Amino acid sequence: MEIMEYKKRVRKVLLIILPVLIVGLLYAGFIEMTGMGLDCLIYENTGIKCPGCGVTRMCMHILHFDFKEAFLSNQLLFIALPISVVWFLYKIIVYIKTGNSTYTIFEKICTGLFLMATVVFCIIRNI
Repeated sequence: MEIMEYKKRVRKVLLIILPVLIVGLLYAGFIEMTGMGLDCLIYENTGIKCPGCGVTRMCMHILHFDFKEAFLSNQLLFIALPISVVWFLYKIIVYIKTGNSTYTIFEKICTGLFLMATVVFCIIRNI
């Protein structure tokens, strides 16, 4: 019975992750072919850079292995990306093995600290 539960959890994870990856790769391909991407609505309407401004450029630079320009596009998310990927993969593995998707106190504290860092980053980049 445990193997069946394991397979169900793998399927569930793949049904969430694969569409996101496919849409991301299609969007990257569209940008690569046309040079056009989505504009930030917050920046367009207020002139204020949101914490996510530069993420598309950052991702495109990473795909071209231009890490200096990727860092300059969005410093906070460039630094947080490898940490987030490792944490995300860890959470997926734990979920697949155990079915447990709850967060520990440590993970909640880290998430809160990251959200505070995001707010500080947003303020500093707009000064």
